[in-house]
Amino acid sequence: MRTGVSELMQAWREAINFEQSMRERYLAAALLSDDPSIKSLFEYLAGEELKHKQLLEDEYQRIFEAEM
Repeated sequence: MRTGVSELMQAWREAINFEQSMRERYLAAALLSDDPSIKSLFEYLAGEELKHKQLLEDEYQRIFEAEM
């Protein structure tokens, strides 16, 4: 594997994990809220994090797994 690629792959995986972590936090916050508009906002943000995670995963596969 090329020099630096493994570090980039690790950083990419950390970004994927971060998106998942934030999604879980937003969902937890939504569960704690009694205000429907706040609950809705946190659920929306959780959905956005899921989209980000999927995009990162798709690109990771396209870029790194194609090289293997």
